[in-house]
Amino acid sequence: MAHLPCDRPRVIESLRGIEVVDVAAGGAHSACVTAAGDLYTWGKGRYGRLGHSDSEDQLKPKLVEVLQGHRVVDVACGSGDAQTLCLTEDDTVWSWGDGDYGKLGRGGSDGCKAPVKRADLFEEKDDDLFTLFGSQSGLRDENAAGLLS
Repeated sequence: MAHLPCDRPRVIESLRGIEVVDVAAGGAHSACVTAAGDLYTWGKGRYGRLGHSDSEDQLKPKLVEVLQGHRVVDVACGSGDAQTLCLTEDDTVWSWGDGDYGKLGRGGSDGCKAPVKRADLFEEKDDDLFTLFGSQSGLRDENAAGLLS
């Protein structure tokens, strides 16, 4: 992949005319969520971090087809790491990419090249608000009282 300097912001032509509502950037990849709930990723594909069922680099935003039919509302890219997580409208967390140190939140260190549901993350719903974040040591969450689990 060529690394060309960019000294000023430029429009991503392939997204022109598409309403983007969220953007995330990692160390070697980026992602955006559209108003329609679609997820696009681009950049370095190693470890499957782009979610396209392969490890190919993408020089332009590409639709994550596995998530078609699921309305994506938020996305996070690992900074310096090779994982991506997203949240869909039905409160399902999806993760993919490099799984070292449990950072995909599914137990173990296995990675995957396409989004996989993290279904049991919110098994017991209550009135607490949660913040979900990935760290070097794995997936963590914090409730409204600031308690980590």
